[in-house]
Amino acid sequence: NNKALNFLYNFIRGRTLNGNLEDRKPVIPECPFAHWENKLSHDEKRLTLLWSKLGKRNIGWFLEKVNNIGDKQKRWIKTKENLIEFINGLIIREFLMKEAIRLKIDKTEIYRNTVKERVENYLLERMKDHLLASNPIPEDTLKAFYKRNKELFIKPPAISLSKITLVDRAFANIVKNMLEAGVDFEELARRYSEDRVSGVTGGYIGVFKYNDLGKFADTLFSLDKGEWAGPFSIQGKYYFFRCNDKVPVNATDFKDVRNVVYKTMMPFWKERVMRNHLTLLKSDIELVINWEILKKININ
Repeated sequence: NNKALNFLYNFIRGRTLNGNLEDRKPVIPECPFAHWENKLSHDEKRLTLLWSKLGKRNIGWFLEKVNNIGDKQKRWIKTKENLIEFINGLIIREFLMKEAIRLKIDKTEIYRNTVKERVENYLLERMKDHLLASNPIPEDTLKAFYKRNKELFIKPPAISLSKITLVDRAFANIVKNMLEAGVDFEELARRYSEDRVSGVTGGYIGVFKYNDLGKFADTLFSLDKGEWAGPFSIQGKYYFFRCNDKVPVNATDFKDVRNVVYKTMMPFWKERVMRNHLTLLKSDIELVINWEILKKININ
């Protein structure tokens, strides 16, 4: 139903960041659809979205089903065509679920064990979340971690580069002679570079760290501001590079990198919180191991 589809698409688009498709932002961000459902009237939710062998499905059905879908899959929707394909996927999923129930797969022992295992894993993960929320990393601990590991948070040196891209070796030599004669690098990039994206800006291509430049890192980082090097032969093309400027090693203050420190420390903190909690549980729970029975168990 194109009318209902357009309504749903515009409704979703109107509640996303900027609703901007031109820059390819997802139509559906990490946003709970349950809140969106409250924005629709009863009649709007009853708008028929599609017909299939499974019967009619309305917009309310879409919002209900999509709540069970992961955020990663929701973020995949960027256009109306993506939305149509997403809805088709929901119908196929529903059909397969009904077929599985018809075949009584949901009555098998392996199904029950799988569901039980996944529920238990979910509960354990939520328990971990609860423990971490109850035991946040103290600010003093974050600062101490930063002081002990300052080298992890130092901004490495970087270099600002411009380039000229050419396809002919002989002409590359002509450009080299012009550069040696003092012709302006930016002017040559604008006039002759095959890469027109950088060419129109005088060859500027950005700021790079040492590890970004591969085998050319030593050569390019040895350049002083305003110096150039080349031509380099790379995959059948010829490149000149100029150092526009250099960014020295920069020590950072804690406040500038606090979020990075937090993310870096979190895995260690999570392990510590869980270990402490397990130690506490062991002290509260008396374990008695029956070695005779244990020896009789065939693990294979």
